[in-house]
Amino acid sequence: MRSKGHHIRVVETLRTADRQKWLYGIGRTHRLKDKPVTWTLNSIHLTGNAADVCCERTGYNAGDKFWDDLKTCATLYGCEIGPPPWDRGHVQLLY
Repeated sequence: MRSKGHHIRVVETLRTADRQKWLYGIGRTHRLKDKPVTWTLNSIHLTGNAADVCCERTGYNAGDKFWDDLKTCATLYGCEIGPPPWDRGHVQLLY
C-alpha cells in the first residue's frame, strides 16, 4: 500500500469472546442510537485471522482509490475484504 502512496492504520486484530460480544451488542443491547458494527458473534477476529484497517490520514472516510488498492493488495497476499463485501476495512485470511 505504501508503494501506492497509502499508509494503513491497524485498528483491531485479535479479539476476545467478551470483546466480540460487546461489539455485537452495539446498536442492539447498548449504544442503541448507533448502528451495529459487527454482524456475528463468531468472528474470524477470535482466531487472529482478521484485521480491521483504515487509512492513517483519513480513517474510514478514505476515498475509493484507497479501498480499491487495499482490496487489490489483500487479494495479492491471500486475503479477502469482508465478508460482507461492503465492509471494506475488514481484511481476513482466505482458508
